[in-house]
Amino acid sequence: DRHAGLALRDPIEAQDAVLALHKVQIAGAHSDQGGGALEVTGGSVLLDAVDIHDSDGRNGGALSAVNADVTITGSTFPGNTATSHGGAVFVSYPTSLAVKGSTFDGNTAIGQGGAMYLEGRTATASLDVSGTFTGNSSRNEGGAIYVRTTSDGLKDGKLTIGSATFTGNAGNVG
Repeated sequence: DRHAGLALRDPIEAQDAVLALHKVQIAGAHSDQGGGALEVTGGSVLLDAVDIHDSDGRNGGALSAVNADVTITGSTFPGNTATSHGGAVFVSYPTSLAVKGSTFDGNTAIGQGGAMYLEGRTATASLDVSGTFTGNSSRNEGGAIYVRTTSDGLKDGKLTIGSATFTGNAGNVG
């Protein structure tokens, strides 16, 4: 059950591609633009038993995903920081999002969403989240998760939270 380790100076970037990581550990990655460790635009990202820690980025200390399918299972995100939104994970206009059995611990966002920031027209996307959210914080809304839906003339979407535990998360508003 060992993880392969990566030390990144710049994030892994994928555009209109499939990025799949299994049993990988990423520590100390940094980006001034998007996600600290991973930046995905279009396509899909699958993180299975991945550990991304102590990384920082503008939107998503660990992962930024825009217009992509996002699947995260059995992964851990401790100690990541976003200078804007999504201390660990930033997801914008996903085609689908599933987070299962993952742990978000001690992540920080200067903006919104201490652990996760989710935005978009969710009427066309399935947003399903479960896991453990402990000690995450934001200076604004959403100590653990911040959800921003835009209607664009469509019915506002919804986030389904399954088996999840929230402990000691803090935001100035929620």
